[in-house]
Amino acid sequence: MKRKLTSCLLVAGFMLASVPSALATTYFVKPDGSDMTDGSSWEQAINYDYFAENMEQGNFEDGDVFCFAGGVYKLSSPDFDKYLTVNRSVTFLGGFDPNSTGTNTDITYPSPYETVISGAIESDVAAVPGNRTHLWYVERKDGDQGVRINVTVKGFTFKHAFRNFDSSLTYRGAMVVLNTDLNLEYCKFIQNGSAFDGGTLTLMASYANISDCVFSENFAAQKGAALALFTTSKYPGEDVKLSLIHISEPTRLLSI
Repeated sequence: MKRKLTSCLLVAGFMLASVPSALATTYFVKPDGSDMTDGSSWEQAINYDYFAENMEQGNFEDGDVFCFAGGVYKLSSPDFDKYLTVNRSVTFLGGFDPNSTGTNTDITYPSPYETVISGAIESDVAAVPGNRTHLWYVERKDGDQGVRINVTVKGFTFKHAFRNFDSSLTYRGAMVVLNTDLNLEYCKFIQNGSAFDGGTLTLMASYANISDCVFSENFAAQKGAALALFTTSKYPGEDVKLSLIHISEPTRLLSI
């Protein structure tokens, strides 16, 4: 078990304009980051595995900000049902110059530095069986009770996830979002797939503002290749708002 990122980062952190918490901590993540640093600057950037482990363990706080340098990020686990769990109200910002230094967070979107969250295990050029089932799974629970969260994601490319028949997971989609207010900007979903429905972005009892995003070359054997919207008695309410969005394949709203 790796060590927990320490709370002293609250002193080093600062608040971005889009973050509601006055004590928001900013962490820096790079493809070649370390699991022996604290993420308090680009020189001390953490790697994706270490970031994912700490997120899964609930070691971050609501309002934290995560700045990702351009590059390709994928979990090292060979288990295709292993994914990043997002369980806090946080902000993810991709597209930073890999040569950034200090605590620089200046960025303009769209960024020339593509920041890829990859599902590649069996293949890094296509969505195929054996690739990761989900890339990100967004949900917070307190015991058995769902806790509504707010998540902002800017400047990422999600690609090559695939939901096959042999997965033990319940839901489908490269990004699965439950009971969340999601703000998705300047993101791309490319070449994700499903042997069922819902190959790319799956929303359940969530509100999503999706702007300046591209969905391209995604597929599903049944329906919902780009976007699947589910309603459920598990959480109260659901809504989706789409604006300034380009979708190159059919979008279906599914109800169960």
